[in-house]
Amino acid sequence: IYDSAASSANKRLTWANLKATLKTYFDTLYASGSVTLAAGTYTPTLTNVTNIAASVAAVTTYSRVGATVTVAGTVQIDPTATGQIELGISLPVASNFAATTNAGGTAVDRTSAGGPQYGAIDADSTNDRVALKAEAASGNNRTWSFIFAYQVI
Repeated sequence: IYDSAASSANKRLTWANLKATLKTYFDTLYASGSVTLAAGTYTPTLTNVTNIAASVAAVTTYSRVGATVTVAGTVQIDPTATGQIELGISLPVASNFAATTNAGGTAVDRTSAGGPQYGAIDADSTNDRVALKAEAASGNNRTWSFIFAYQVI
Protein backbone atom coordinates (compact mmCIF):
# COMPACT_ATOMS: atom_id res chain seq x y z
CA ILE A 1 0.00 0.00 0.00
CA TYR A 2 1.41 3.35 -1.01
CA ASP A 3 0.72 6.89 0.10
CA SER A 4 0.13 9.00 -3.01
CA ALA A 5 0.58 12.18 -0.96
CA ALA A 6 4.06 11.20 0.27
CA SER A 7 7.23 12.38 -1.39
CA SER A 8 8.40 10.34 -4.34
CA ALA A 9 11.37 9.09 -2.27
CA ASN A 10 9.07 7.50 0.35
CA LYS A 11 5.76 6.30 -1.04
CA ARG A 12 5.40 3.46 1.51
CA LEU A 13 2.41 4.06 3.81
CA THR A 14 3.23 3.93 7.52
CA TRP A 15 0.94 2.18 10.01
CA ALA A 16 -0.05 5.53 11.54
CA ASN A 17 -0.89 6.95 8.11
CA LEU A 18 -2.82 3.82 7.18
CA LYS A 19 -4.92 4.01 10.36
CA ALA A 20 -5.60 7.72 9.79
CA THR A 21 -6.51 7.11 6.14
CA LEU A 22 -8.89 4.26 6.99
CA LYS A 23 -10.49 6.26 9.81
CA THR A 24 -11.10 9.19 7.44
CA TYR A 25 -12.52 6.81 4.82
CA PHE A 26 -14.93 5.09 7.22
CA ASP A 27 -15.92 8.36 8.92
CA THR A 28 -16.79 9.75 5.48
CA LEU A 29 -18.85 6.66 4.58
CA TYR A 30 -20.63 6.73 7.94
CA ALA A 31 -21.41 10.45 7.70
CA SER A 32 -22.76 10.01 4.16
CA GLY A 33 -25.22 7.39 5.39
CA SER A 34 -23.88 4.75 3.02
CA VAL A 35 -22.61 2.59 5.90
CA THR A 36 -24.57 1.83 9.04
CA LEU A 37 -22.59 1.00 12.17
CA ALA A 38 -24.37 0.09 15.37
CA ALA A 39 -23.87 -2.04 18.45
CA GLY A 40 -25.83 -2.61 21.58
CA THR A 41 -27.88 -4.95 23.68
CA TYR A 42 -31.47 -6.10 23.67
CA THR A 43 -33.57 -8.72 25.42
CA PRO A 44 -35.13 -10.89 22.72
CA THR A 45 -38.76 -11.87 22.77
CA LEU A 46 -38.94 -15.67 22.81
CA THR A 47 -41.68 -17.84 21.34
CA ASN A 48 -41.98 -21.45 22.53
CA VAL A 49 -42.80 -23.22 19.25
CA THR A 50 -42.18 -26.95 19.77
CA ASN A 51 -41.73 -29.06 22.93
CA ILE A 52 -40.86 -26.14 25.25
CA ALA A 53 -42.65 -25.57 28.55
CA ALA A 54 -40.82 -22.32 29.35
CA SER A 55 -37.93 -20.16 28.15
CA VAL A 56 -36.09 -17.13 29.50
CA ALA A 57 -33.95 -14.70 27.53
CA ALA A 58 -30.86 -12.96 28.86
CA VAL A 59 -29.66 -9.57 27.72
CA THR A 60 -28.11 -10.22 24.32
CA THR A 61 -25.46 -8.33 22.34
CA TYR A 62 -25.56 -7.39 18.69
CA SER A 63 -23.54 -5.44 16.16
CA ARG A 64 -24.47 -4.13 12.75
CA VAL A 65 -22.11 -3.25 9.93
CA GLY A 66 -23.96 -2.18 6.81
CA ALA A 67 -26.77 -4.66 6.24
CA THR A 68 -25.18 -7.49 8.28
CA VAL A 69 -26.27 -8.03 11.89
CA THR A 70 -24.47 -10.44 14.24
CA VAL A 71 -26.14 -11.52 17.50
CA ALA A 72 -24.77 -13.50 20.47
CA GLY A 73 -26.39 -14.47 23.74
CA THR A 74 -27.91 -17.10 25.98
CA VAL A 75 -31.37 -18.45 26.68
CA GLN A 76 -32.71 -20.90 29.21
CA ILE A 77 -34.93 -23.57 27.69
CA ASP A 78 -37.11 -25.93 29.73
CA PRO A 79 -38.23 -28.70 27.35
CA THR A 80 -41.49 -30.50 27.91
CA ALA A 81 -39.69 -33.81 27.19
CA THR A 82 -36.71 -35.19 25.32
CA GLY A 83 -36.80 -34.73 21.57
CA GLN A 84 -36.92 -31.98 18.98
CA ILE A 85 -37.31 -28.41 20.26
CA GLU A 86 -37.86 -25.14 18.44
CA LEU A 87 -37.58 -21.66 19.94
CA GLY A 88 -38.38 -18.43 18.10
CA ILE A 89 -36.00 -15.52 18.85
CA SER A 90 -36.82 -11.92 17.90
CA LEU A 91 -34.33 -9.75 16.02
CA PRO A 92 -32.62 -6.57 17.30
CA VAL A 93 -32.94 -4.97 13.83
CA ALA A 94 -36.03 -5.87 11.80
CA SER A 95 -35.63 -7.84 8.58
CA ASN A 96 -38.10 -9.19 6.03
CA PHE A 97 -36.91 -12.78 5.60
CA ALA A 98 -37.88 -14.58 2.40
CA ALA A 99 -36.21 -17.96 3.03
CA THR A 100 -34.72 -20.03 5.87
CA THR A 101 -31.26 -19.31 4.44
CA ASN A 102 -31.57 -15.56 5.16
CA ALA A 103 -30.09 -16.19 8.63
CA GLY A 104 -27.73 -18.77 10.04
CA GLY A 105 -26.04 -19.71 13.25
CA THR A 106 -25.39 -22.28 15.93
CA ALA A 107 -26.39 -22.99 19.50
CA VAL A 108 -24.89 -25.22 22.17
CA ASP A 109 -26.27 -26.55 25.46
CA ARG A 110 -23.04 -26.79 27.42
CA THR A 111 -24.80 -27.74 30.66
CA SER A 112 -26.00 -31.16 29.49
CA ALA A 113 -24.82 -34.00 31.76
CA GLY A 114 -24.24 -36.28 28.76
CA GLY A 115 -22.00 -33.75 27.02
CA PRO A 116 -22.80 -30.74 24.89
CA GLN A 117 -25.92 -30.71 22.72
CA TYR A 118 -25.87 -28.68 19.51
CA GLY A 119 -28.52 -26.86 17.53
CA ALA A 120 -28.93 -24.83 14.38
CA ILE A 121 -30.39 -21.37 13.88
CA ASP A 122 -32.05 -20.29 10.66
CA ALA A 123 -34.54 -17.69 9.49
CA ASP A 124 -38.24 -18.08 10.20
CA SER A 125 -39.57 -16.29 7.12
CA THR A 126 -43.20 -16.59 8.25
CA ASN A 127 -42.59 -14.60 11.46
CA ASP A 128 -39.47 -12.55 10.54
CA ARG A 129 -37.43 -13.92 13.44
CA VAL A 130 -34.89 -16.72 13.82
CA ALA A 131 -35.62 -20.28 14.92
CA LEU A 132 -33.31 -22.24 17.21
CA LYS A 133 -33.83 -25.94 16.45
CA ALA A 134 -32.19 -28.69 18.47
CA GLU A 135 -32.62 -32.04 20.13
CA ALA A 136 -33.25 -31.89 23.89
CA ALA A 137 -31.30 -34.62 25.67
CA SER A 138 -33.60 -34.43 28.69
CA GLY A 139 -36.64 -32.61 29.99
CA ASN A 140 -34.43 -30.51 32.29
CA ASN A 141 -34.02 -26.74 32.07
CA ARG A 142 -30.75 -25.95 30.25
CA THR A 143 -28.78 -22.85 29.28
CA TRP A 144 -28.11 -22.55 25.54
CA SER A 145 -25.47 -20.18 24.12
CA PHE A 146 -26.02 -19.00 20.56
CA ILE A 147 -24.61 -16.87 17.79
CA PHE A 148 -26.22 -16.02 14.46
CA ALA A 149 -25.98 -13.53 11.64
CA TYR A 150 -28.42 -12.20 9.05
CA GLN A 151 -28.87 -9.57 6.39
CA VAL A 152 -31.34 -6.73 6.85
CA ILE A 153 -33.69 -7.14 3.91
